[in-house]
Amino acid sequence: MSKVLTSVALAAAFAFTNAHAYNTFSGIDPNGAEVALASTPNSTAAETSFKGNLQGVGTETFETQSGSAPLVLNFGVAGTATLLGGGSVASVTPGSTNGFGRYSVPGGSRYWEVEAGAGNTFEIDFSQEIAAFGFYGIDIGDFSGTLQIQLFDDTNTLINTVDVPSAASNVANASVLYFGLIAQNDAELFKSIKFVTTSGSEI
Repeated sequence: MSKVLTSVALAAAFAFTNAHAYNTFSGIDPNGAEVALASTPNSTAAETSFKGNLQGVGTETFETQSGSAPLVLNFGVAGTATLLGGGSVASVTPGSTNGFGRYSVPGGSRYWEVEAGAGNTFEIDFSQEIAAFGFYGIDIGDFSGTLQIQLFDDTNTLINTVDVPSAASNVANASVLYFGLIAQNDAELFKSIKFVTTSGSEI
């Protein structure tokens, strides 16, 4: 099984507060079957809340992408990024899965697919420091795997590791997650983000 990144959204400008931790947004629509969910109210609400706190948001849906890394991602006014590491762009008919619980949301046909495991990490390197990042993930937590994202500054120094939630393993198959985070001060700005599994299980 694979973890899947289907779309990402980021912003480069907003008002900082005096808090000392990332503000996170999370919504999970559990599934448990090999079929695409017809609606995703929890993950969609998390995405809406995340984007509602930002200005200058750009989204990469992979609908115009093909092939494997490296890929150039375009986030509009928020800049560009390069996707590196394992994985490739996959495609399904909208509303269906690849037969193993993986598909694109919301309403798309293409998505980034990567096999789980330490040797298959992937990362997104941005053209400038950014303050926020969000993504959809499908099938996260299937087979009891876990996912972390690591944030690096402009000197490639690890500044934070964040555990990404997932559905319970019995309903994780083809589940839909939206997860986002927003920096609350200058020290939390990041220039690259790495997706890594934290157990030997597949996700």
